[in-house]
Amino acid sequence: MPAVGAAAAYKRIRCGFEDPGVVSMSPMVSVTAKVLGNFGREVTAVLANAPGGLELLPSQAYGNGWLQIRQNGQTVRSLPQRGDPYDEIYKLRGKWYGLLREEWINPARQPQSGFNRTARMLDEAKIFHKEISSTYHAQSDAHYGADAKHAAWHNVVWDLGGRSDNLSIDHFLIRTDDEQGNLVLGPPPSLLNKALGPDVPAVLEPAREPGDQTVPLHSAEHQLHSGKFKGVFRQTGYEHQASYKDESALRSTLYSLVCIAQSMKWKE
Repeated sequence: MPAVGAAAAYKRIRCGFEDPGVVSMSPMVSVTAKVLGNFGREVTAVLANAPGGLELLPSQAYGNGWLQIRQNGQTVRSLPQRGDPYDEIYKLRGKWYGLLREEWINPARQPQSGFNRTARMLDEAKIFHKEISSTYHAQSDAHYGADAKHAAWHNVVWDLGGRSDNLSIDHFLIRTDDEQGNLVLGPPPSLLNKALGPDVPAVLEPAREPGDQTVPLHSAEHQLHSGKFKGVFRQTGYEHQASYKDESALRSTLYSLVCIAQSMKWKE
């Protein structure tokens, strides 16, 4: 469970789940990604309609500036700026870097589904996040991955490369989207005749922070910094979904369960 959310949720809604099987040439490795969705369109259709999935997005407590746009090596935009990722990113409309591509939300064209319904669920997620912020049981233990070999997204960065244009990034429209993190952006039709330069490629950068490939250390360590846990195990060697196949995770879990049992008061 990501303590204050995981930026990987934004990445996967826009760009699909990572498919390590493509690199390893092992089809079994990529089964999870194929089921959950290799492409942004597939993941959006599920998570944009699932309150639990939307609750995995970075909360208010995650902090500002984790969604970044870079051009010529400089950060030209970072969001959120006011501690409200729900309005500044998740419910943002008409901006290529927003969370939701609206045409992907309701592919079955179900009545009552669509952006407005998802926005209401995001409002509920905001309330939920606020209610549980820094709320942990008095008898809690935790383990989490902090492995550089299993990097996760603390920041999500769109890189516009070295192109320089007279057009504000807010005016760009998506020309093409491979749904896996590669966009081509261009000016709106009303500005096509002006000398604004060629279309601009935008690439989502890979994960860079230690973690477990899903939850970054930035989020997981919120548990440690809370000061409310009886024990916290910072570990390496496993990926998020496979953590309970790892011997260290199993041992720390067993130890924590024994400690919890020992703290209980039994009636004779």
